[in-house]
Amino acid sequence: MAKPMCLLVDVRLPGMSGLDLVQQLQEGPVRPVAVMMTGHGDIPMAVKAMRAGALHFLEKPFEPGELLQTLEEALQRVSALVAEEAATSAIDARFRLLTPREQEVMALLSEGLPTKMLATRLGISTRTAEHHRAAVLRKMGARTVSHLVRMSMSLQAGAGNLPTRT
Repeated sequence: MAKPMCLLVDVRLPGMSGLDLVQQLQEGPVRPVAVMMTGHGDIPMAVKAMRAGALHFLEKPFEPGELLQTLEEALQRVSALVAEEAATSAIDARFRLLTPREQEVMALLSEGLPTKMLATRLGISTRTAEHHRAAVLRKMGARTVSHLVRMSMSLQAGAGNLPTRT
């Protein structure tokens, strides 16, 4: 994934509108945190900008302090995205270290199956299921099963790496 970035763009650009630019970038791998500005704005345009993916919509003329505060908020959002991406990458790296059976166990635990049902579903003893469960929690660095579920959700939202069971 590309590094998150902040983008300050005017609605009116030569050739392509700023709205179209932001919307096109949001559909690609870059996905910038965008702040839109215009001297000819109205409420429908502001709504359209927000739907296109803009974090803020500023009307010209604006105070320099307002612009700086808005850009600071956008940069904080970029920092949060970078931290979120790093956390997801770490979870993904740990997930890839699990054996195929442990990945299966993680998927079933994420569905909310208790250990006994997990054992039945996999055709293994409860004791073996408990060992797999413990290994998954340890290798993933999860303190609890609910922590593991949040990790699974992060993986699914990121790249869809976690296998799903039917």
